[in-house]
Amino acid sequence: MSMKSRQFLHSDGRTFSLNRIAVHGCSRSHCIQSGLGFLLAICLAFHPARMQALRPHPSPPRSYDIQPPVRIPVAPLGFLPPGELPEFSHYSLVNLRFIDANHLLFVFNTAALLHRDEDCSKTDAERLVRAVVLEIPSGRVEKQNEWKLYDFSDFLWPLRNGRFLLRRCSQLEQVDASLIPRPFVNFAGTLETIIFSPDRSVVLVEEKPEPSPPKAQPAPAAAADAPPQMLNLDFIRVDPIGIIGRVRAQVPLDIPVLAQGFLETLGAPHDRWDVTLRSFDGSRRQVAQIHSTCAPRLTTLANTVFVADMCLNYKQIAYQAFNLQGALLWQKLVAPDRYSPRFLLTQDGAHFAIESLHATRPLTSLDSLDNQSIDAQIVDIYDTLSGALIASIPASPVYTAGTNVDFSPDGTRVAVLQDGAIVIYTLNQLANQQRSASR
Repeated sequence: MSMKSRQFLHSDGRTFSLNRIAVHGCSRSHCIQSGLGFLLAICLAFHPARMQALRPHPSPPRSYDIQPPVRIPVAPLGFLPPGELPEFSHYSLVNLRFIDANHLLFVFNTAALLHRDEDCSKTDAERLVRAVVLEIPSGRVEKQNEWKLYDFSDFLWPLRNGRFLLRRCSQLEQVDASLIPRPFVNFAGTLETIIFSPDRSVVLVEEKPEPSPPKAQPAPAAAADAPPQMLNLDFIRVDPIGIIGRVRAQVPLDIPVLAQGFLETLGAPHDRWDVTLRSFDGSRRQVAQIHSTCAPRLTTLANTVFVADMCLNYKQIAYQAFNLQGALLWQKLVAPDRYSPRFLLTQDGAHFAIESLHATRPLTSLDSLDNQSIDAQIVDIYDTLSGALIASIPASPVYTAGTNVDFSPDGTRVAVLQDGAIVIYTLNQLANQQRSASR
């Protein structure tokens, strides 16, 4: 998909309108609070609400024969574990994804002769990654390819039906089991953040536009009074592809996206926070009120369920899950030795996982990470509606970015990079082990 005039929307810099798009081929912000100036202009153009809310199911994992875990060694693929923290802290060096029930996509950094180019003038951090399609359970390599990337940020996200979104510089591409990237969207500016709805039907792309050329001999006062450069936050429907809205902001925002809209958090007196659903049809309504001594961070677990990372007091952090009718579904205290949580969802929304680092001492967001302060990475798997813990499994080596764990498309299995191999468990097997360990 290509754009004209700012690559995405024709604009005069003050008002924003949506135009037709030509298709070729197929950190942390806590809240959006009034008065902070985060959202200075909003322009949403919508289609009729045809996206159905994803309804999670409270049932346990569907039956699978209980078998020993599948182990696929990764050293024969050319994989080398990363160096010690903090050298590779927050570098996205690996991606492990299910393609379908019988195939995995494993992408990892590789050392090879690199021919530098000028395809991405925004960065000089070029690197190569090797993408390998593996057959399950044999581990046989069915396809492999190398992709050139231009930074160390996250670069691969799952879509649906065995497709993935690949980011290379300011270009988004679609890729499948063929490992051949195909154009999806080209941007003129720098891509800051990419966020998906739980069902992967809507993606939010935050773009920092290229700066305007300076005016000839600007007055000193004009420079002081120049407005801050705004980010374009574009909501894109994936299939069929099309823009359904735009938000403008001064800084990147961690906006919880749903198939039907997005959530925003507004502060209220007495440690109260109002959660509002802004729908793509232009309507808005309050869906919940959270009592928290800190600004809560929201994460969507399904199109009808979200979780708030909030503070019960000035020492205790907890997760509270709500549905879109405002009902509190469950609450879980966050252990003080868990750090930098990342959420992983199943496609049907029935389960989710929280992957977190195990800290040997209290850490703050400003602390640097090293192997003395971080000694493990743990994946906790939960039922979405009840919050019941299904299993806890370790992941190794420790990665602070990228993806080293993934659910199968039907949500019955989980693959994790563990001790020199990709290990594939069934959720029933993990649940039985959890029950046995708790007796």
